[in-house]
Amino acid sequence: MAVPKFYECSGLRYQGLKPGELLIGKGMMAYWVPILSFGTAHSCDSHSGTLYVTDRRVFFRTMWSGYVEFELKLPDIRGFSIGKRGLFTQVTLHSRDGEKLWFTGFPVKKMQEWLLRAGVKPL
Repeated sequence: MAVPKFYECSGLRYQGLKPGELLIGKGMMAYWVPILSFGTAHSCDSHSGTLYVTDRRVFFRTMWSGYVEFELKLPDIRGFSIGKRGLFTQVTLHSRDGEKLWFTGFPVKKMQEWLLRAGVKPL
């Protein structure tokens, strides 16, 4: 299966996948970035963009700039968990280094399927 070299996002053109990399799924999500932390309470800022799950990595591009906010190779992901952020379902990616990445949005159920297909285990 041929992988397109470029993807369109909000009218911006940017290079998407690496040579030979296969896209498992992508979707518009909110990525929650902690800005203050007091024990178990967190103050967060959300970034809108597109989450990509491939056969090699998971990465997030912000909507307006196309900036890659983070990139995790699949071996660096310990697993994922499901929770709530207010009324919304939240998926949390757990890295092997102990970092937690939080996501909400309409495709969170699909995101879980993409992660499972990529070999990421639920915790």
